Amino acid sequence: MLIAADNSLFSFAKLVLVAFISLESSSKLFSNNFDKGLSITARLSHMEEDKTFLSNYFSGAYKTGEARTNTLSLSAKLQPTTDIKLIAQYDQGNTNVKSLKDSVVSDISILKSQHYSATALKKGFYFKDDVLFASITQPLQITKGDLTLRMANGLNSNDSINFVDRHLSIAKSKLESEITLGYSADYAKNSQVIILFNRANVFVKSIELENQLMIKINKKF
Repeated sequence: MLIAADNSLFSFAKLVLVAFISLESSSKLFSNNFDKGLSITARLSHMEEDKTFLSNYFSGAYKTGEARTNTLSLSAKLQPTTDIKLIAQYDQGNTNVKSLKDSVVSDISILKSQHYSATALKKGFYFKDDVLFASITQPLQITKGDLTLRMANGLNSNDSINFVDRHLSIAKSKLESEITLGYSADYAKNSQVIILFNRANVFVKSIELENQLMIKINKKF
């Protein structure tokens, strides 16, 4: 059951439903050209958190209340040949966070979050059962939203505490993304090797690029 989803999310959902029907009809036209055609899925989900929002935790004087997140997820799969598969996913969410009376955080706007990924896989690249793949991913990030801090700012003439509101954006100023290249192969009976190369912040010029290389060997006994 969905609770407190704003109008923009439902408008987007209606648009996706129309697009889904259109693309589903179009995919039948390509069924003769592609081995398994095009598959598209749309899903609405609801998540509840007690003391966190999108897994972020504020404690002490900055604690927050319950959070409710409604998310629209779109996923598409295309398999043009038996050994090639393309997968894409996009998630957009709206989060409502309840503020507490005894917290410095007096208000939090609706938080908009976003995540996407696109992956291409090639089976039988060199050996019969090996897999070569590449993906680009934007981890779940807040793209729009701010919070209001009610801060003490001295005393009034009657010795009561004077408070002022300070507004802070908690959205990412520059969205991060990652590119991953990988290779997996069975080199012996019950043995597998996986090689991964990951490069983060590929589209952000002001942030230093981060490179990671991992080699993993699995052996079943």
